[in-house]
Amino acid sequence: MLAIVAKLFGAGVLTTVGLHFWKAAMRWDEQGEVPKEWIERVSPEALKRDERGFATMIVWQTAMAVMIFFFVSLCLLSVPLQLLGLV
Repeated sequence: MLAIVAKLFGAGVLTTVGLHFWKAAMRWDEQGEVPKEWIERVSPEALKRDERGFATMIVWQTAMAVMIFFFVSLCLLSVPLQLLGLV
């Protein structure tokens, strides 16, 4: 029973992280710039829509959110399997 609660709690935490990543990517796409806090350079500056790498950054952030949601779905799928005794 404790394992089920831990899986549900972990899925909730990961959902929150995934939503944060997804919303950040959508916000950056709407605003047309990636904040300098997310840029790893010697002298970081905000990445504008017309600059090289902007679209790649949006796609990467969205892909990370999708991967997190996939992992959450696996966690949630394991709960009924465990309840049925199949795992």
